[in-house]
Order: sequence, then structure tokens, then C-alpha cells
Amino acid sequence: MNIVAIGAHYDDIELAVGGAMRKWCDEGHDTYGIVVTTSDYEDRDYATAYREGTIAAGILGYELIRLELPTRGISYGRELVQLFDSTIGSISADLIVTHWEHDVHQDHAVIGAATITAGRHYPRILTYRSNWYHSSHVFSSNYYVDISSVIDTKVAAIRAHASEYSKNGKAWLDFHISQASAAGAIFGVAYAEQFQLVKWME
Repeated sequence: MNIVAIGAHYDDIELAVGGAMRKWCDEGHDTYGIVVTTSDYEDRDYATAYREGTIAAGILGYELIRLELPTRGISYGRELVQLFDSTIGSISADLIVTHWEHDVHQDHAVIGAATITAGRHYPRILTYRSNWYHSSHVFSSNYYVDISSVIDTKVAAIRAHASEYSKNGKAWLDFHISQASAAGAIFGVAYAEQFQLVKWME
């Protein structure tokens, strides 16, 4: 399959779907990661974000595609949907993995909604959460990927975002690994990543 993961920033894919991306790559699928924004904040410039993101993509084995839209400067609308239409269409995606459209981070929510619209003609869409902030909506996990065999690779890819790791501390990494541990316990495996299924056609 051609598998496309979409992230707003240069760490979202690693945090939420890094294990699955490495596993899918190892299984022989063609994997692509689209990073939508420049991901620069007060304490991280674009060059740093891009450098760390490139390292992380190499660890997970996906081809990195950059759209370079402004961080916290995107909005849902025709232009964004058309950009996703053309980018995803150039890959002929069989599976799209993107942000949950009810995420409390505005970039995440906008990208999730635009991806679902752009993915209307594609057979499979999964959404994910990539932060720890609470939403008034419930993320209903109903699709899981066993990542027990690649958990160390996921950790290495997250740690490749050294500027974010330095800012947020060990708790940042521990939160996402504990989430993977809890998801794995549901199915009797060591670690899993969890998704909300939008649609799935065989």
C-alpha cells in the first residue's frame, strides 16, 4: 500500500503514529509523511524543526514531504483542501492517517478536517491524537496497531526532536509511551498505537 501520514508539525507523526509507520515500512509498504507547517515557535526555528524532522523520518523510514505553511496561520477552506487534494493525489494513497478533527490545537483540528474532506475519494482514513490536552469531544479509539516490536524505534524517533524534548522534558516522552502501553494492554500486547477509524474499505 501507499500509506500517507499527515502531521501539522515536525513531531506529530512520531508521537502518534511513529510505531505504525516503522512497522508498515518494515512490512514493505511505501510510507510518506506530510508535514504541513514550518513548525517554528518562540523557542524553535524552522531550520531546527526541519533538521530534527529529517532525522526522525529517517529513523522511521518514511519519505518526508514538506508543505511549509505558516505555523498557527492556516485555516480550513478551499485552498487548503485543494493543496491536500493535489499532494495526496500525487501519491495515490491507499491509507491516510491524519489528525483528529476535534483536537484542541488549532493547526491539528484544521488539518484533520481538511484531510477528511480531501480524502473523500480514498478508501481508508484513520485519525490520531498527538498531544495530551483535553477536548470536549471524546476520541473513540477503534483501530489499533501492535507496535511492540518497534517501540524502541518510536522512542528514538521522538527523541530525535531534541529541541522539543529539551523544552517538555521526560514527561513528554513518558506520556506517549504510557499511552501506547495502555493501548497495548487492551489487546494483551506490550505496546500499541490507537486510532479513530473514519472509513475503511477493503
